[in-house]
Amino acid sequence: MNLDPWVIVIVGIPKSQQRPRTFFIKGRSKPVTWSKKSTWYSLVYYEALEHRPKEKFEGPLEVKTFFRMPRPKSRKNEVWHITKPDEDNLKKPVFDALTHAQVWRDDSQICVSHFTKQYAVDGFEPGVTIEIEPLYEKKKR
Repeated sequence: MNLDPWVIVIVGIPKSQQRPRTFFIKGRSKPVTWSKKSTWYSLVYYEALEHRPKEKFEGPLEVKTFFRMPRPKSRKNEVWHITKPDEDNLKKPVFDALTHAQVWRDDSQICVSHFTKQYAVDGFEPGVTIEIEPLYEKKKR
């Protein structure tokens, strides 16, 4: 069982993952899933695969994600990225990639989550920093 925190820094432009959609054609619903994974997903997957812990995380986890978004010239004095993509859509491809890279059994293990999304400051590339730490349960008396 892995007891140490695990930190990985991934450089790239964070992207959301397309969600399955349902279309209605001639009164019938037709679910459509997107089979192509994004370049962002692939980048996270291969980086996690290369640097994953020796043993995958088991049990409850605390996960911190710090997203650094590209800064447009019109936002040179702003810190917080308050436009799309939103938190759920940024975290989904990252958590799916970590699951497939076998960093943890499943993202349902996440019991505490911290999320930050801001513009990349000078000297830092866009991307994400992920910290995963096991949560320890106190013994009952």
